[in-house]
Amino acid sequence: MNTVNINLTVAGAGNMDASLDFVTDQQLICNTYVWGLSMQEAGLTTETGKYTVEVSNGVDWKEYKDLSTNVAVINAVDDTHMAWLYFRVSYMANGETTGTLNPILTLKS
Repeated sequence: MNTVNINLTVAGAGNMDASLDFVTDQQLICNTYVWGLSMQEAGLTTETGKYTVEVSNGVDWKEYKDLSTNVAVINAVDDTHMAWLYFRVSYMANGETTGTLNPILTLKS
């Protein structure tokens, strides 16, 4: 099995400020993959931030599934397929005051 890790960014920059809401740049997914998403975090004080996986086929963005909506920043999500063209993460700080986040998308084929 081949594995690829992709650091998701905002406007091309990584290590996002965990005290601010953000949406990552869209990531083009060209094949059907087994996938996982985790947040590499540093310096969080409250761990109250939450994220939602969003997908698109090029027109509208949709929340992916219930289990990938409002996920605690300290938790990871995964699934056995990714049949969408685009993938991104929407993060809500929810009162987090410090720290950085780096969302990492892992694709397995």
